[in-house]
Amino acid sequence: MTANRIPRRAAVSLRATGVLFLVGVILHPHAPKAHTMAQVAYTQTGQPDWWPAHLFLLSSYVLFAVFVFSMSRFDGLPPAAPRVLSFARPIAVLCVVAMLVHLLLPLGRASVAHSHHGWALWVKDVVESVDALWALAVAAVAWLLGRIGTADHRISALLGVVGGIGFALFSALVPLTDVVVSMQLTRSLLHVVPVFGLLVVAWALVAGSVGFLQTRARINPPVEGAP
Repeated sequence: MTANRIPRRAAVSLRATGVLFLVGVILHPHAPKAHTMAQVAYTQTGQPDWWPAHLFLLSSYVLFAVFVFSMSRFDGLPPAAPRVLSFARPIAVLCVVAMLVHLLLPLGRASVAHSHHGWALWVKDVVESVDALWALAVAAVAWLLGRIGTADHRISALLGVVGGIGFALFSALVPLTDVVVSMQLTRSLLHVVPVFGLLVVAWALVAGSVGFLQTRARINPPVEGAP
């Protein structure tokens, strides 16, 4: 396998990561009338869309972990690969665990009704911080694929790097809301977040599709003399 291709399992996992992440973000409940993060958590965890949205997000995190570990077994990557993947692997696993806990937050909904000290709100803040690490891992892996050597990977890498860093910055800001920054500031930036999320999805779909097609071309090379 040459350095401009990625393993087929990794390519398929990356495409599925993008699709499931997109569905999860679309289904994620909102709380437009909430004035504090405690109210946001209380409102969102009471909506039925919470469960399917976070099941899709959890699935996307699992497949991103599969993608990262599949890439770790590939010896056709540039010299920087071991460092990037050593950074991404534990984060990918941590994010799966954190999202599983996040999925179960409605079980502690009563503890965030009118309090900043409820355990569910504290867990939500921790999970938001882990989301920032996941987005940074996405940016790092996107940069790594951009080093593979094909124009397709370099172009798609920009989507993942910009989207990952932007998503990470906002995810890090959310736990600081009502503590360091105001709710008004967080809400003013909220309309930008879908852009970063779409960039991450676009990277996963484009890079995964390019990798899959290149791998298929290697597995099924054109027959000499065929039309």
